[in-house]
Amino acid sequence: MNYRNRSVIVAVLTLLILPAALSAQNQAQAAPEVRYLTVTRFQAPQGSEERQQVMMWIDSVMVPQTRMNPNVLTAHVATHNWGANSNEVVLIAEYANWAAIEAECAACDRWNEEHTPKPGTPEAKKWDDIAAVFGKYYGGHADEIYAIPVNRSKR
Repeated sequence: MNYRNRSVIVAVLTLLILPAALSAQNQAQAAPEVRYLTVTRFQAPQGSEERQQVMMWIDSVMVPQTRMNPNVLTAHVATHNWGANSNEVVLIAEYANWAAIEAECAACDRWNEEHTPKPGTPEAKKWDDIAAVFGKYYGGHADEIYAIPVNRSKR
């Protein structure tokens, strides 16, 4: 095969392949589905009575509201199990999109109205005391928000 014949074959192949390659590059790549993960960290001394009160507040107020929140896909409360800092408490919630993070939760508001003790009662005093202990430790919390491409997740 001579040089001219090879050149013609290469030119023909190029004309056949190039449009398909350019067309594939011009097609808009669909953005991967993304979920958002909020992570809140704070410290509460392990083994202390105040830590018990913090966890009581989480279990009796935060967990019920998170479970009923339609905007939250999954949620976890984690405590440090191994390593140098056993004081750490981590609250993790997964959302379908950014709007879900910012969305209101009417069911949570109703829960608060129904479960917050009436002012001046012994229950309100206990509620306020535990809320104050929780606020003491939660007040120094750190928030992180992560984007999670679903195609990299195990479901």
